[in-house]
Amino acid sequence: MSGLGRKTAGGGEARGFLDIGSSKVCCLILLGDRVLGFGLHRSRGIKAGVIVDLDDAEQVVRAAVDEAERMAAVTLAGIHVGVACGRLGSATFKGHVELDDGLVHRRHLLSLDRGARTFAERGGRLLVAMNRIGYGLDGTVGIRDPRGMTGRRLTGSYHAVTVDETPLRNLLLLVERCHLAVDGFTPVPLASALAATSEDERRQGVVCLDIGGGATTIAAFRHGHFVFADVVPMGGKHITLDIARSLRTPLAEAERIKTLYATLAGAASDQNEVIAFPLAGEAEPAIHHTTRAALGPIVRQRIDGLLQLVRERLDRSGLPGCANDPIVVTGGTSQLLGLGGYVAAVLRRSVRVGVPRPISGMPQRGTGASFAAVAGLALAAASSEYRLAVEHEPAPLPRSYLGRVGRWLRDSF
Repeated sequence: MSGLGRKTAGGGEARGFLDIGSSKVCCLILLGDRVLGFGLHRSRGIKAGVIVDLDDAEQVVRAAVDEAERMAAVTLAGIHVGVACGRLGSATFKGHVELDDGLVHRRHLLSLDRGARTFAERGGRLLVAMNRIGYGLDGTVGIRDPRGMTGRRLTGSYHAVTVDETPLRNLLLLVERCHLAVDGFTPVPLASALAATSEDERRQGVVCLDIGGGATTIAAFRHGHFVFADVVPMGGKHITLDIARSLRTPLAEAERIKTLYATLAGAASDQNEVIAFPLAGEAEPAIHHTTRAALGPIVRQRIDGLLQLVRERLDRSGLPGCANDPIVVTGGTSQLLGLGGYVAAVLRRSVRVGVPRPISGMPQRGTGASFAAVAGLALAAASSEYRLAVEHEPAPLPRSYLGRVGRWLRDSF
C-alpha cells in the first residue's frame, strides 16, 4: 500500500482526506494537525453518495485534489476516503472463544477479531469499519484488556459497518482514475460525528445527524463506543426541489429562496415578508410573489418526512436507550433557521447544532457545519479504534484490477 502523502520541506508526512458528497467534493491535506491544502468543488456525477456518472465525478475529484495539492505544494500518492454509498449497514454482535489453558492470550483476541470480520462480511458485504466494544470473561462484562486474566470463555462485543460490493469498487475505481491509492476508508456518519460531537457526549450517549445535500447520515455512540450508523437518502436538495415544484420556479432560484428565506421558526412578521421570484419556462420573464409564511409549510413537510425516517432507523437499530439520547445536528442543512428547536420538538429530546472544532490553517470557506465530514476523516484516520488489525497468511498479489481491489479490501482489516 502506498504512503498517504510525501515528505514536506519542513519534514513530516502530509496526509490527504477526500469527502465525495452529493453537493460538494472536498479534499483536505494535513501535516500533523495543521492544514496545508484545501480544495472544494461543486459535485457532479454523484447522487446520495453513489457514483452515477464516472467521468463527471472524476473531473470534480481531480479538480478538488489539484486545488489542495497546489495550495499545499505537495503531490499526494494516496488518500483517505469517506464512504456513504452501498446501502451502508451497521451491526453489533458478539463472538466467543474457549480458553484452552485457562489464560487469555493474544491469539485468543486475534481469533475473536477474525471471527468478527468473517461474521460481518457474510452475504457478500464488504467491511469498511469495525470497532471493538468490549470483552467479557465468564459472564463478567466491560473488560477492556483481558490478556493474562484467567477464565474459561472469552467473549468479544463488536460493531461493524459494511456496504454492498459494487458501489465501493466503483468508488475505488474513481480514486484510482485520479492517480491516487486509497489508503483507508471511514464511514461518513462516523467522520461527521467525531467532528461535531465532544468526547463527553459520546461517552454519555449521543446521536449525530449530518444533514447534507443529498443524504442524511446517522451515527450513535454509547459509553464512548461507536454502535450504529445509517444513511437516509434525503437532504437539503430535496427541500430545494420541493420549493421549485411548489412555486414553479427554476432550481437555482429555489436554492436562493431556501438559503435566504427558509425557516422552521415561524414569526408573525413572516406573513408580511414578501419574496419575489420568476416562474420557470416563461418566455416573457415576469416577477411573481409569495410570503415567508407560505414557504414555511413546504420546508416543514420535508423535514417532518426526514425526521420520521430517522426515527424509524433508530427504532430499528435495536439499541436500548438510543431512541432517547441527545442529538447533535450538523451538515449544511443544519443551518436552516430554527432547525435545532424544530428537531427537538418533533423527536422530543435535547438537540444542539454542532460545528467541527477549528483546524489550524483551515481557510474560512472550509469552516462550518457543512465540512464536518471532511474534518472528521482526519480524526478517524488518527485512531486505530475503528480499523481492527487482523493477521492474514501471505498470498500472491492478484494481477487483475478487481483482484487487486479485493486483496486491498481483505488486507485492510
